[in-house]
Amino acid sequence: MNQTGKDFIIKKFEERFRRGYQWEKFKNKYDSSKKSWVKFNKLTRNRTGLGYDEMGRLDMSDDWWDQREAEWPGAKKYRNKPIPNMDLFEDEFGAITVTGAEGWSAQQFM
Repeated sequence: MNQTGKDFIIKKFEERFRRGYQWEKFKNKYDSSKKSWVKFNKLTRNRTGLGYDEMGRLDMSDDWWDQREAEWPGAKKYRNKPIPNMDLFEDEFGAITVTGAEGWSAQQFM
């Protein structure tokens, strides 16, 4: 995030809560939110037929969860706990996060 984005977050927080903070107070929350979003996308990337319950949790069969946990042990965390503010995370991090799973190089086609 560039300085303009940081200043915007600080300004909007100050307007809403009438209290100002330096960027360092926001940085930890921003970084942990981004990590949560990346991990959740690792779990759901290229998966079809995903269902969600009324609480926003993934509502999938036990077999599906067992397969995901075998692939990635960190998936267990998301079995019963929804990620709050996922729509905001998608807006903030969706266009800029590169996980390395998608990509190509010119040498792949030679």
